Amino acid sequence: KHLNVTKADVVLFLHDVQFVLGKTNRELTMSVKGSMREAGLRCDGDAVDQGIGIVRGWVASGRREITTADLRLAVKPLKLPGDSPTASILVQMIDREPVPEGATVVFDWVDSFPGSEPRVRRLPSDPALWNTRFRPEFRLAAQKLRSQSGTRVLVRGHMRLPTWFAVGVELSKAAGFEVSSFQGQTAWSSVGEPSSIAIKSDAVALGPGRDLAVGISLASDLSPDVLSYVRDGQINVGNYVCMLPPNGASNQAIGDAAEARGWAFSVRDSIRGLVSEYKPDQIHLFLSGPHGAMLLLGHLWDRMPRTQLYEDLGSAKGYSPSYLIPA
Repeated sequence: KHLNVTKADVVLFLHDVQFVLGKTNRELTMSVKGSMREAGLRCDGDAVDQGIGIVRGWVASGRREITTADLRLAVKPLKLPGDSPTASILVQMIDREPVPEGATVVFDWVDSFPGSEPRVRRLPSDPALWNTRFRPEFRLAAQKLRSQSGTRVLVRGHMRLPTWFAVGVELSKAAGFEVSSFQGQTAWSSVGEPSSIAIKSDAVALGPGRDLAVGISLASDLSPDVLSYVRDGQINVGNYVCMLPPNGASNQAIGDAAEARGWAFSVRDSIRGLVSEYKPDQIHLFLSGPHGAMLLLGHLWDRMPRTQLYEDLGSAKGYSPSYLIPA
């Protein structure tokens, strides 16, 4: 009564309010960073702290109403010079985002993946979904973004490496897209000069098969698991090539966005060379590395044979086919 609030006001409020529970401060901060980048704002830790300070100031001063003009004026110091807003794709495949509403396009496929927690959600209940639902919907999202929101796209969410790669394929450099994602606290973007980064290729001849298997061994060497899978007769592969950093696979093999761009170009060009040498009917692609690097590699994946991606089923459990990328 003392607030002069009616029952209808309370019902309206309860219809709109959302309680975000069970999320850490880090998870919420990463969601905010994505929204800030989409709005063309700085999204480093200092910028997030400044944004929190703005809202705290409003609360402490008793502000009851904030207009769009007020908001634009408050965040003006956080604007990136010469930058423009970025559209975003949010993919919720093995877990959900605490605040999904800010994304331009939102996918929620968590219920398609059996398992009680993200670490065990690896395969959809129907394996056909990779190519009958997920990939076609990525293609439609790319078309929507191009027609409505432009070609600068931030990719975020909870998914495994083949999906990061597949999203990059649909948002390709050849189609004019620019892509970025948060790797830890830093945005890795396809825009900018690449650093020169070397890679080495270890080849293993396996037999008369016409296909080529490639292990992208950036964070860990995939060779023992991939060779075991291939030799079990699961796929018709004649040659296997492992692509490694010169000093071996490591979680620290790529240090920043420029190195990630350079690595993606080097791997793409090296695989094009392998295609010229082996002339495979199909590439079987296995991935290990930072998700930001796999997004950038997919973004550059053109003029390649048909490519079959594989989902890692866990330690010593082998692989399962996921997305099939046509030539």
